[in-house]
Amino acid sequence: MNERCADGIIELLMQKNPTALSHLGIVGEYGVETGDFDTRYEGDPVEGTPLHYYLARERRGNIDLGMVKKFVEACPEALTMADPESKYTPLHSHVCNLGIDVDIVRI
Repeated sequence: MNERCADGIIELLMQKNPTALSHLGIVGEYGVETGDFDTRYEGDPVEGTPLHYYLARERRGNIDLGMVKKFVEACPEALTMADPESKYTPLHSHVCNLGIDVDIVRI
């Protein structure tokens, strides 16, 4: 998901194709960035839902809490959906890309 894509465009896409929110996929050739979560997957594509990609946006001010709530309301199961191999969830997308200590989150 383009980190510069306006939330209004994302909302329109969510309305037009809500079933897409529950599908794992790789956008382009890169997949979801894993940061330091697990070096076994560093550089390898990791599948993610649109929520994974939204929460993986690199700039802190580029993630809107209201938009996250819309993702969750539209597809609550996306919160626990994970790449089958890495078990990488949307929460991992968020904490790894914002520099939050993953070990603290794992507790």
